[in-house]
Amino acid sequence: MIRTARVVKVHPKSRTLDCVDMETGYPIAGVTIMSATLSKNTGLWAVPSVPRPSSHQAASGIADEGDVMLACLLPAAGGRYVCIGFASMKGATGALTERDDELIYRHPSGTVINVQPDGTTVLSVPGGVVHRLNVDGTAHITAPTSVTMDTPLVKMTGELEVAKATRLADTLDVEKQVTGKADVVASGVSLVQHIHTGNGAGRPTSAPVR
Repeated sequence: MIRTARVVKVHPKSRTLDCVDMETGYPIAGVTIMSATLSKNTGLWAVPSVPRPSSHQAASGIADEGDVMLACLLPAAGGRYVCIGFASMKGATGALTERDDELIYRHPSGTVINVQPDGTTVLSVPGGVVHRLNVDGTAHITAPTSVTMDTPLVKMTGELEVAKATRLADTLDVEKQVTGKADVVASGVSLVQHIHTGNGAGRPTSAPVR
């Protein structure tokens, strides 16, 4: 028999919720959530946080006190329940989250999408890759192994700053001045320290010796 309960607390990390039975008014804690998302038609929305009712009796009815999230419970072994779905009152729809201004979607693979209260969005996947989009206009990618861009052309409209050594596998074509604060070495010949063999005053020198 499916029971209906009012959600009073959700726990994204453990994928459980606390609720109050709508028929008996008894509290039920630690209910495992089988369906981590809730949506209207399509898309993913944030589940509003639901204030804890003043009493179990108050929770056993749908009162006009803001958004109410209902859980559909199915009895499981050992007298426990599992949540097999949600029903929302007053348009509350979304994903498992503790706050009305934060969204957390956790995929069974371990991938997590987190939209934080200020709008900052973080995507993290197993293996340590993290893509963070900040509301201050910056973005940060963490990739423990490498990042590959498979495209014929990469265009950057601003400056490029590289903190470590850079290796090019093909020709470098520069349209303007190249400035180096240290030496430049081409085919083993130093631009700063190379020497020539003299051919007399006023005569051209030889090619660099080394």
